[in-house]
Amino acid sequence: MNRNRIGVCTLSFRMLELEPALDEIKALGCTGVDLWQVSPYYDNHGHVASDAPASDVDRVKTLLGDRDLHLIHLASYPGMKFRGASEDERQADIAWGKATIDLCSRLASPIMRCLPGPGERLDELDSLVESMQVLADYAATRGIKLVFETHGSGPIMQTESIQLILDGVARDNVGLLYDPGNLAANALYRKIPQAFADRIVHVHLKSVDLGGGAKAIAWADPDGGAVDFDWVLNALNDIGYDGAFAIEYENYQASCTVEEVRTGVQSWVDFLATR
Repeated sequence: MNRNRIGVCTLSFRMLELEPALDEIKALGCTGVDLWQVSPYYDNHGHVASDAPASDVDRVKTLLGDRDLHLIHLASYPGMKFRGASEDERQADIAWGKATIDLCSRLASPIMRCLPGPGERLDELDSLVESMQVLADYAATRGIKLVFETHGSGPIMQTESIQLILDGVARDNVGLLYDPGNLAANALYRKIPQAFADRIVHVHLKSVDLGGGAKAIAWADPDGGAVDFDWVLNALNDIGYDGAFAIEYENYQASCTVEEVRTGVQSWVDFLATR
């Protein structure tokens, strides 16, 4: 695989500030960056905020440019209040989404992630659809695509729910971030590529160890865990996917170190280099 298609999510190096995190990504030989947004869902931690002053945004652009890195995706969080919330909360979330789209435009990030609301049940679909249509139309004026990430803790895990959402929103600039590791349980990840061949616009790579039927810990060894990544890469090749891949080392144990992340991501870089 061409290394220009391989990136790393800065969430992997969440224990570092942005500059040393980008140094790590550069040293690993990757060129793409998934940038982790500051959000209340991580106690307001992250590497860039949607309300960042112009000087902070310029600094991010300089840090990327000095290392010959480019943004491939903003790992952002608007959308949790698009369902199951008050109207005031929903409107505030839409406003946050627009501000995040503006941030993507300022940073030249082509893709932005949205959340589909809480829980696995697809209640209040109309509210989600209406909210996403507002954001999609706003994003379209800036040439930005919005994606839902396939995830085992929300409605973007079953093909039926995904289809209902995408059909409801009915916008060409809304698609999927395919994360097979999030759908490792019961091999749900195998259902996505063919079903949504023309809607996958970004991919996350992480291997997961399943314990007791649930995701126990995410880790970066592509040859282990519950996902057959050779199958994943072949399936994506079969549907003509030619976009980027972002390695996401998502170990939330307090003992996780920079060296552990570095070693884990390197195993992915080596794996992809032979494919």
